Amino acid sequence: MCKLKRMQTLSTYLRDHGKTQREIARAVGASPSYINELCKELKTPSLKMAFAIERATDGAVLAASWAKPMKAEAANES
Repeated sequence: MCKLKRMQTLSTYLRDHGKTQREIARAVGASPSYINELCKELKTPSLKMAFAIERATDGAVLAASWAKPMKAEAANES
């Protein structure tokens, strides 16, 4: 049986693990204000930053969790 990890948001991870935005910012080399914008979903991280967050959270917040689903029209144009 294949067990898939449930994707967790960054804000949920921070809350559940008792970590602060400042701690994760330091771990990934970003500003606390940028991490705040990610938590509020005002910004989407670069691929490099998404993987840095995945590493800093020991895989709890997957880089893939930041990907947005494609709209049907865009998918059909490919």
